[in-house]
Amino acid sequence: MKPIFAFALLIFFTLPVAAQDEAPDCANEMDQNTMTLCAGLDFDKADAELNRIWPGLKKDAQDADAEAFEGMGGYLDALLASQRAWLAYRDAECA
Repeated sequence: MKPIFAFALLIFFTLPVAAQDEAPDCANEMDQNTMTLCAGLDFDKADAELNRIWPGLKKDAQDADAEAFEGMGGYLDALLASQRAWLAYRDAECA
């Protein structure tokens, strides 16, 4: 193999790896790799936000149950049931 050809192959195969070190331009997604990376970043951001607010939502439901008239609570149970239903739906759709 000629050295110049080998060098060209080396450059060709290392450029995509080098390009991945940079932040993707999610405002101008031009290829599948960028779309996939941006979708992953969006997911991570949304997941972090949901994990951030979950303890407050759970506490609000517990507080509402504590303040409810006897037999009129169930806020925490409803919140947990809806969360489980959402996870089942999400997993089924993704599969």
